[in-house]
Amino acid sequence: MQIRDTLYIDGEWRAPTSTKMIDVISPSTETVFGRVPEGTAEDADAAVRAARSAFADLARARLADAEESYLEELMATHDANEGLASFLAKRRPRWEHR
Repeated sequence: MQIRDTLYIDGEWRAPTSTKMIDVISPSTETVFGRVPEGTAEDADAAVRAARSAFADLARARLADAEESYLEELMATHDANEGLASFLAKRRPRWEHR
């Protein structure tokens, strides 16, 4: 039988705030095959705080990636426009050729 005595919260295994344990029952055989800590409201709050923090960090990272990608695209467009402007400045319209 597998027995766990910690909870995985915020990327690490932590001791629960309670010493109570619950049985893990196999749905196919209906036998107990493990025991895990019974999490408390405090444990759940810690897990929710960790999840919210991780989500916010991920959102900031994705936003930073999107901003960087946008700036790269903007610079490429600017470079292309500079090239086009330079090209057009060197050419005279046909009606000016006399």
